[in-house]
Amino acid sequence: MDNEEVIKQIKEITERELSAWKKARGYAPDEVSDKIEHIMMDWIISLTECLDIWGKKAADLTDGELILARTNLGALVEDWLKLFLVIHLEDYNNNPILDCKGKFIKPEKLSFEKLRIYFKSHILNLSPGQKFINWIESIQHRRNAIHAFNYKDIGTVYDLENDFVIYRDFIRYLIDVMPGNPNEFDW
Repeated sequence: MDNEEVIKQIKEITERELSAWKKARGYAPDEVSDKIEHIMMDWIISLTECLDIWGKKAADLTDGELILARTNLGALVEDWLKLFLVIHLEDYNNNPILDCKGKFIKPEKLSFEKLRIYFKSHILNLSPGQKFINWIESIQHRRNAIHAFNYKDIGTVYDLENDFVIYRDFIRYLIDVMPGNPNEFDW
């Protein structure tokens, strides 16, 4: 499957799922619905559409463009992790991340590092989610290359294209383990 087709699938999945979750009020608990209504889903969709830039130009990406592509993809992975926790808010509230003072940290306020560790320990620790643990860490590190003062491994264009495929599979995985998809209900 070619790069453009994978990105097209990512865009379709993202648009479908986020559009459905925008209408979660009445289906999801009120606390979840309240949080969902504050998520910048239009920005997530717009950032997803930006993947086209990197996919179409893949063979000719400069290092700067590859870093921006990595930042784009990393932001999207982080957003999906947060969305997952918001949708699973009741479960998260039973086992939240606490700050150094023992205070509850809301899912939308979690750093990528805290999200990665939480998912590794609580969500992706069972098959088939395990295959995403190292990938998420790689995405995080490569995204952090936006802080360009010191060298960071940004991978190659081939690595980026492979990450698009894994990203598509990752969001499919998250969707599969989310509670009943709002698309299935008559609003």
